[in-house]
Formats: sequence, structure tokens, C-alpha cells
Amino acid sequence: MGSKLESQLQIAAAQAKTHKGPIRIIGHLDADGLCATAILVKAFLRLGKRQDSEVVQQLDEHLLSLADQPGTL
Repeated sequence: MGSKLESQLQIAAAQAKTHKGPIRIIGHLDADGLCATAILVKAFLRLGKRQDSEVVQQLDEHLLSLADQPGTL
């Protein structure tokens, strides 16, 4: 029996694999944020996916609005 987080991760992975456009990665400027961003970039490169990554000090209204755009993953 999987957890809710595991279910959400499986859904996100399936969406990323079938998504046709670039995938936007926004990471946090701390040790775990930088590592997580690097892992995601490498994983998407291995899948042949285009990605755009950015590391930020903190999320703001503008960055959050980017996530709501149609076709954004």
C-alpha cells in the first residue's frame, strides 16, 4: 500500500514522461534545493526532455504565476 506522496509522485512522473514541451524546474538556493535541481535536470536530460531550470532565493508571486500557465509542467 503506497502513501499519498508516492501516488502523487507516480502521477507527476507519468505526466513528465508524456509532456511534449519544456519542463520548468525551480529550485531553492540551499544545499538540498541545489541537489534536487541537479537530480531533476540530469533525470530529464536522460529522458531526452527539454528543461529550463532556475534557482531562486525564495518563491514570489511571479514565479508562482508561471506554474499556472497552460502547458506548463
